[in-house]
Amino acid sequence: MTVLQSESRSAVDKSPTPEFDQRCDVVLIAWGHGQLPFRDAVEQVGVYREEAIKSKHLANQACAEHTLGILQGHRGNSEDSIAHFNRALILYRQLDNPAKIARIELNLGINYFYQDEQERGLELMRVAATTAQKLGDLSLQIVARYNEATFLIDLERYSSAYQRLEAVLILAKNWEGGIPSKGELIGTGHSDLALLSHKLGWDHLAWEHIAIARRIAEQGEHVIALGHVHLALGELFTDCKASPDPTLSPDPDTHFRKAITLFCRVDAEAYVARALSTQARSLATRGERVSAVHKFRQAMLIFSRLGMIHFAAQAAEAQLKLL
Repeated sequence: MTVLQSESRSAVDKSPTPEFDQRCDVVLIAWGHGQLPFRDAVEQVGVYREEAIKSKHLANQACAEHTLGILQGHRGNSEDSIAHFNRALILYRQLDNPAKIARIELNLGINYFYQDEQERGLELMRVAATTAQKLGDLSLQIVARYNEATFLIDLERYSSAYQRLEAVLILAKNWEGGIPSKGELIGTGHSDLALLSHKLGWDHLAWEHIAIARRIAEQGEHVIALGHVHLALGELFTDCKASPDPTLSPDPDTHFRKAITLFCRVDAEAYVARALSTQARSLATRGERVSAVHKFRQAMLIFSRLGMIHFAAQAAEAQLKLL
């Protein structure tokens, strides 16, 4: 999972007012818990943006654009997300707010990675992390380094990803500040560590991490984090026929379906496409080629529509190999 960096509280004049900032956060939290439909969330923040424009409060306007960029980014609408982030970036540069600028650049890096500009995306994440360290902004540093670690998984740099992700989660758990979506980040991070442990041959650690991820996601009602738990379980049960937890279904497709249902609940289309692609690989591994081709095609169509070129190409190539 990618974590788009949202606004943090600040009393500085060049930052959003605490009240406006909180209203945007409430929308993000409600959407993330499946309590507010995506369209309603976008519409509500759009109303906030108009308020900021009418009152000529540039920082509040930037906050609204930033929040809209986060919503569109999680949906997988990279072009719309980038447009919102660029508008926020222009405003924060006018206000000379380096902390906010770093947050926007991090989010742009995430979008560029999805658009098949991996090295450019990773570089922006590293710049954001370095800026955060200079500013003493641990929240931003955690989120930047977390995203870098998860993208290293996509690049199959598993050992490096494991080391970085483990260090980031230790930092996040010990940080008493207000990290947006902290529970979701930690829960999804343990799902990622479960998969990395399995790929590195440490299956005993994989089941430990998945148990932690499941507990955090269920207790906090984090829809996206719980979706990643089931996505990871689908992958684990593709190779492992049993787990230390007898309450878990050993059928990979049961978990893939649950993951897709959860992602659909919050209109997270990018995650739906990635779940379909992951299920397709699982089906191919299990010899179900026809079903795998169908899933790869579904994933490819969604990735293409969302402008996620790198992942669309991967799904298309995998599909062709099975025909």
